[in-house]
Parts: sequence; C-alpha cells; structure tokens
Amino acid sequence: MTLRWHGQEIGAGIFVQVNAKAINWGARAAGSIGMGAVSGQLGIKATTPPTLPNKTIVNEGGVRIQHYSKSGDHSPAHAHVKGEGFEVKIGKSGQALPGQPSLSPKQARVVKNNSSLIHSRINKIRKYIKHFK
Repeated sequence: MTLRWHGQEIGAGIFVQVNAKAINWGARAAGSIGMGAVSGQLGIKATTPPTLPNKTIVNEGGVRIQHYSKSGDHSPAHAHVKGEGFEVKIGKSGQALPGQPSLSPKQARVVKNNSSLIHSRINKIRKYIKHFK
C-alpha cells in the first residue's frame, strides 16, 4: 500500500491478528509528516454454550433430586425434591422456594448431605437458563 501526503510518498502498514482470545489490530505510517502508530485489541467472548447437568442430581434413600430445565422448566433455577414427602422445589441453597411446602425430615437430611453438589448443579442450570434466555 502506498500513501501520499501532499504528493510525498510515505510508508504504511496495517495488520490484523486473530487468536482464540482477541483480535489485535493496528496501523502505522512513517514519513516526514510525523505520523505515529495506532493499535487496539477487541476481546472475544467464549462461544461454547453452557451444558446442563444430568437430570437426576441425587438419588439417595428413596429421595430423588432432579431438574427439568431441558423440558422448558422456567426460572429461577431450581431442582425438584421427590419421595419421602411432598414434592418440593428448592434453590441452590437447598431451601424450599417461596410458596413451596417444607422439606420432610428425610428430604432435609438428603439435601444437607448433598448441599455442595446441589449448589453446583443448580448454579450450572442458572448459567444455562441465562445463556438461552
């Protein structure tokens, strides 16, 4: 590429670099007109969509904790506790969602014993719902 400034030829360069994390761009001009270089970077957001955990999160002692997010179950992200009591929707903290019945003692014990797993799976469901909303 040749650039001219008031009839005077100057050297110039333009570059674009693309990698997995960013697009780097820049242009430079050289000559007696004293032009410098400009450059920048555009971040690239990860495009891999989040995935859902297995439908059954826990199956222990007659109590099952499942999610139905793939079937179109709606926000907020939650799981269903079934067996050994009423069916109860719980959030990532393991607490019943507003308007839901209380967990039975056996359900509460299973939820408590698996609280870390439930928290991480419901958080993963939340990310999935947010991504596809």
